[in-house]
Amino acid sequence: MSAPAANANAYRYVAAIRGRISMQDSLDAVGLTVEKIAQKLALLIDAQTPKWNPAKEDWDYFEDGHLQLAALDMIIKLRNLYPGERARQDPVVVNVTINAAEL
Repeated sequence: MSAPAANANAYRYVAAIRGRISMQDSLDAVGLTVEKIAQKLALLIDAQTPKWNPAKEDWDYFEDGHLQLAALDMIIKLRNLYPGERARQDPVVVNVTINAAEL
């Protein structure tokens, strides 16, 4: 987030912290229920983009791959379908000593 945007929205963040408003309460306050979010994501999965076709002098509709992929990514995140993080392993350190006298 840019500094001007953060500054403009700072009062909301402070109010949320002071009032201990949860994210769920905030979403409910503006009418974004789970059902409404799911309906919007379902529509975005089939998103199309209109493009003017001068030969037909009419609009043609094409799949909007970027928007569809973003909606699919959000659905996967919400359903927690991404595989978990792999366990981090300590790096293996190998020391190689070359004795120049033996060469």
